[in-house]
Amino acid sequence: IYTFSEGTNIYLWNTKGDLITTINTNQMKNHMLAVSPNNGQFMSVAAFTSDVRLWHIVSKKDGSFEDVKKAMELKGHKSSTLCVSFSGDASRVVTSSKDGTWKLWRTNVRYHLGEDPECLLTIKCLNVGIVSLSPDAKHIIAISGEKD
Repeated sequence: IYTFSEGTNIYLWNTKGDLITTINTNQMKNHMLAVSPNNGQFMSVAAFTSDVRLWHIVSKKDGSFEDVKKAMELKGHKSSTLCVSFSGDASRVVTSSKDGTWKLWRTNVRYHLGEDPECLLTIKCLNVGIVSLSPDAKHIIAISGEKD
């Protein structure tokens, strides 16, 4: 179970309600939290900062929690981020920002060897807010505050 505060913390809980660990994102103000569908292997927070950080949730062989490790940063937005969404296998991530853009990222990189994620697409869209990525990463839904 993952929860977060409007501050900078993410909390991981077991199903009994016991706190497993606390992660300080150091991103000033958390807006939303996303967990990858592929066994929850990655999580990310959209926050007051322009960079989106992804963490790797490390599990033991029996599936229990072992550790959380910073995996990569998605750099390129010019203002705070609003939303983040993973594809089904976490190979793609879509983000939105107060800078009026949403971005599609390739995240299936060897981050442990220093490879950086790649921005595949940037779209300018006034008042962009919520974005969502289909499991196969072929469709992006972006909700904006623009009127027809």
